[in-house]
Amino acid sequence: MNDQTVRRENLLFRYSTALELGDFDTIIAILQSAESDPVLERMILAVNEEYYRELAAQHPLPDKLQIVIPANLSFVTTRFLQSKPGENRRAPANTGFARRQSQRLSIGLAAALLMIAFFALIFINVVQRQFGKTIINPPLPTVVRTPPALTAPPLIARPGKIAVMTTSRDDKQTSLYIMRSPESQPTILAGFSGTIAEATGQVAWSPDGTRIAFNTCENGSCDLYVIHVDGTQQRKLAANIADFSWSPDSHQLIFCNLNGQLFTIKDTDQQPSPLNITIDNSQNSYPSWSPDGKQIAFLSNHNNGEIYVMAIDGRGILHLVAQNVHDAVPNWSPDSHQLVFVVSNDSGDKVVTVDVNNSQQRVIVDAATNSLTALGRIAKWSPDGKTLVFTAYRQDAQIELYLVDNQSLNLRRLTQTGSLTGAFAWSPDGSRLIFDGQCNQTQGLYMVNVDGSDQQCLTSFARASGLHVDWTP
Repeated sequence: MNDQTVRRENLLFRYSTALELGDFDTIIAILQSAESDPVLERMILAVNEEYYRELAAQHPLPDKLQIVIPANLSFVTTRFLQSKPGENRRAPANTGFARRQSQRLSIGLAAALLMIAFFALIFINVVQRQFGKTIINPPLPTVVRTPPALTAPPLIARPGKIAVMTTSRDDKQTSLYIMRSPESQPTILAGFSGTIAEATGQVAWSPDGTRIAFNTCENGSCDLYVIHVDGTQQRKLAANIADFSWSPDSHQLIFCNLNGQLFTIKDTDQQPSPLNITIDNSQNSYPSWSPDGKQIAFLSNHNNGEIYVMAIDGRGILHLVAQNVHDAVPNWSPDSHQLVFVVSNDSGDKVVTVDVNNSQQRVIVDAATNSLTALGRIAKWSPDGKTLVFTAYRQDAQIELYLVDNQSLNLRRLTQTGSLTGAFAWSPDGSRLIFDGQCNQTQGLYMVNVDGSDQQCLTSFARASGLHVDWTP
């Protein structure tokens, strides 16, 4: 892939992200670049068509209302620019852009007007469905002649973006990719020398979906980075770290260093702030910020593994789970009332939940009683908190994903590949999961519905020896 192709893909990803966020300044800047690049221009027009199809499918129009999108966007632009001065229309907020009035295709204004038509379409549809009002004899939308001012539109529910981080087998280079949707191809966002850190949370979206945190290792040092979703503002936050977790407001991260000390760092800080925690000189790991932002859970190696909960300033430490939970990774329930972890000790492997208010533990899955030889290190809650997912080894040594209902304890096998290595993530709406596995004889990314149907390989990564994933919240 040459530099020009990489530049176009990065610009295309920034453009699609700006469409979702209503960032018209970025849209116009990229479209101005496309005016001198016919290949990029065609790519952007294809994205516009894809967005229209997605929105039309998600928000069908009433029978009395239709929007016809011309195949040639220059028609839209020409009609807008040639409208008579006496006609009732408002100029876009960026009047300098409108004044250009060139005779060639002005895809910037056309794309903006197309967006306005989309948001108007959705607004009308929502009003009718929510309030039962009918638009009597609605005229065809006159977005060409009467566009509203170019202000930030409301966000639309999207399928979510996927972040994938891989390490190449040959040269030990780590690459961070973005997939705008499960159906899109990955676009490289950043590349580093070194390997993926062997810890939890190697790649994690900020809760607001604007940034990605990740850690890579080289020469024995694992460093924490943050990068903006469009590939800009890459920043190294800390060196010699093990694992980390975002705060729910997306402004801070908590991490532990290689000595087992916990630190927090804000996105505007230059230096992390240590949390002064003393538990008999033990080392701490796997910090996890509660969804309500009030508490932090972590594992201590005291007494061969104990789980603690504390306030975000390090005070009010609560001893939640006593001894023999070595290497357990605590994960919060969406309501911040429970933690789930996988325990592996002399009594066997189990998925366990604990109530943070009364320390009451509950065994959700016992590997031995379910004909499973071993469980993976991590269990994760579904977005609605009703289901847990984890990896397990079957008796034939194959690794698969399993789902268990948190109330009924009904357990079922989800995947049919046998080649998982442990990386998986929920979709934002909890209807699907992505996970790694062998695809086309190389490391790849799969997706499956929560009922086990429609398992498919989304993409593969040649020469990849490790893969970690996360899906935007």
